[in-house]
Amino acid sequence: MKYQVLGPVRVLRPDGVLSVSAPKMACIMTALLLRARRVVSKDALIAEMWGEDPPRRAVPALHVHVSQLRKLLSTPQQPQSPLVTHSSGYLLEIDPADVDATVVQQLIAQGQASLGQGCPAESVRHFEEALSLWRGPVLGDHCRGPIVAGFATWIEECRLECLEGLVEANLLLGRHRAVIGMLSGLVTEFPLHESFYGQLMR
Repeated sequence: MKYQVLGPVRVLRPDGVLSVSAPKMACIMTALLLRARRVVSKDALIAEMWGEDPPRRAVPALHVHVSQLRKLLSTPQQPQSPLVTHSSGYLLEIDPADVDATVVQQLIAQGQASLGQGCPAESVRHFEEALSLWRGPVLGDHCRGPIVAGFATWIEECRLECLEGLVEANLLLGRHRAVIGMLSGLVTEFPLHESFYGQLMR
């Protein structure tokens, strides 16, 4: 299975695409995906869902959401859910490479490496592939804890780095006219990001 957190949370299963639309379940799912193969404590998951003001029955509610999520992640081909219970919390026993956020990090690193090696065309390919994985705002607005909120802020910085790298690679390829429209939109969307102004001036 593949997992997507760069937008509405989704699971790509062999029998189709499943959207995790319930906000609390999506919050748990995102936190566990971002900590793949590591135990996330019950207290941490409760903080992600309710912040510093959880309801009195937060633990039973967490158990219900986790039970529903476990069923969602089970398939006829894989009846054993990757959602594992530990004494202190839960973990997802998955390959981090199956999460779109991990793939994006790898593609951006490859794009930057290609740029540094003087291969702008290859760099463009990596950056464009990375940007294609973003499907909308990350779930940060629906979670109140540090795991998802911190990730939402960090991954937006990664997107800016990716956009900046894509423009730079296109400039090195002599595609100045082609990026003017893109940069004009970027300086409007991100008025405090000075690098876009510098690229537009060039």
